[in-house]
Amino acid sequence: AKEAQLQMIKFNAQELANTAWAFATLGHFDEKMFSALAKEAQLQMSKFNAQNIANTAWAFAKLGQLDEKLFSALAREAQLQMSKFNAQELANTAWAFAKLGQLDEKLFSALAKEAQLQMSKFNAQGIANTAWAFATLGRLDEKLFAALAREAQLQMSKFNAQGLASTALAFAKMGQLDEKLFSALAKEAQLQMSKFNA
Repeated sequence: AKEAQLQMIKFNAQELANTAWAFATLGHFDEKMFSALAKEAQLQMSKFNAQNIANTAWAFAKLGQLDEKLFSALAREAQLQMSKFNAQELANTAWAFAKLGQLDEKLFSALAKEAQLQMSKFNAQGIANTAWAFATLGRLDEKLFAALAREAQLQMSKFNAQGLASTALAFAKMGQLDEKLFSALAKEAQLQMSKFNA
């Protein structure tokens, strides 16, 4: 970590994002290194691509480390590049901002619009994480929740127990009581419980 901290100014955008991702994946937080990484990332933010933005936000959130200046820069750059984000990057970015309690209205409006366009590309975890993120921040977008409900029903058999629970909780918290969705969630939960009891 000390060597990475010293070399940080030589890192390009991809290397900064990869370093943050790697340390977060290992669950290792080095305060000085992440502080240096955040500062260098802000300086190079215009060179970050969608994956770099999503991975950096995810890494800081995974470690529970909020750097408000970094997240402000990530939000601005994400808005500029929103059409380049894939479904996983959209879900991970929403999750990261929500995990750290960072509601950026313009970012979440852009995330909602792009997620609706790409909803068929979301996997079960992405659906659950996106619903959870918007609900956690109290950000209701009815069109997004309708799209999430439709796609969740199509992919119900791919949800794990946590995904079922967090999706149900998110929809309930936001007052989006889609009967077809809740019926499908209940049926899938029963199926998964019967597997554990078998």
